[in-house]
Amino acid sequence: MSATFKAHIQENGLGGWFIKITDLQTQEEIICNTLDEFSTQIEFMGAPYNNAIEVQWSKSDNLTPEHFYEVKQQMAKINKELHQDD
Repeated sequence: MSATFKAHIQENGLGGWFIKITDLQTQEEIICNTLDEFSTQIEFMGAPYNNAIEVQWSKSDNLTPEHFYEVKQQMAKINKELHQDD
C-alpha cells in the first residue's frame, strides 16, 4: 500500500518558514520548522506504508524568494549527503 503526502512550504510570520505535511489518506497534518524535522516526520508518517510514499510539493504565494532558496539549498545538501556513497 502506498500513500501520497502533501508538503507545503509557508512563511511562519516570524521571519522564517515551515513545512506542513499532510497525509492525504488520513488527513493527518504535522508542522516541521526545519528540514531535519521534516525528514524525521516523513519517515515516521511513511512507516505504516512501508515508506512507499509520494511527496507532492507546493509553496505559498507569499513565500519569499529567499526562504524558497534556503529550503531548496538545504534539500540539495541533504540529498547530496544521502547519495554520496552511490
